[in-house]
Amino acid sequence: MNTQIEASGRRIVVIVDPHIKVADDYFVYNNGMQLQSQTQPIGNISNIFVRADSSSNTPFYGDCWPGNSTWIDFLNSNAQNFWGNLFAYDVFQGSNYMYSFWNDMNEPAVFSTSSHTMPMDAVHVK
Repeated sequence: MNTQIEASGRRIVVIVDPHIKVADDYFVYNNGMQLQSQTQPIGNISNIFVRADSSSNTPFYGDCWPGNSTWIDFLNSNAQNFWGNLFAYDVFQGSNYMYSFWNDMNEPAVFSTSSHTMPMDAVHVK
C-alpha cells in the first residue's frame, strides 16, 4: 500500500489520541505501566499516566473512545518522552516518511464522569 500511496503523490495523516486503552495485550498501556512501576532516582518522576489519587501509583481510569482508558500525564517529562518515542518509524509499524500525525483530543474527555472530564483531584506529576 505504501508504494501505491507514494506513486500517487499523497501522504497519510494518522489521528492519535492520548487516552490509552487499558488492556493487557496493548503494548502502549503495558509499556507505560512498566515504566510507571519502576523505582526512580531521587528527583525523577515515574508516573506515565495521570494518577487517581496522591497515595498510590494507580492510574486514573475512565471511559473514552476505546472503552476503559487512562491518560498520559503530559506535565511529566518522563511521560512526554514515552509518548514522543511512540512516533518513531520503527515503533509505528508500517510507517515511513509519508506519515504525519494529528494528535487529537489533548483535553481529557472522560465519558464516565458527570463533567465529562477528569476529576479535579486526579494527580499529575507526583
